[in-house]
Amino acid sequence: MIQDRDASRKFFLDVWAKNKIQLPLEALEQLVLDIILQHPEYHEILDKDEKDITTMDFLPEMGMTNPFLHMGMHIAIQ
Repeated sequence: MIQDRDASRKFFLDVWAKNKIQLPLEALEQLVLDIILQHPEYHEILDKDEKDITTMDFLPEMGMTNPFLHMGMHIAIQ
């Protein structure tokens, strides 16, 4: 399991990028993609530059939902 925040986010971004160019996915990648596809509201975020998104803070005080935390909870439930 990925413990590092930046590495975890990069995994989501890599899965999304692989999907966009239709590369084959491993089982865990497919699970992550299934969750991503259930959340079109986060697709724009996943399309951002990796350097910008892996270090971005999603602060509830600013009315932001952390898409990686949200999708990660879905994965944990699965």
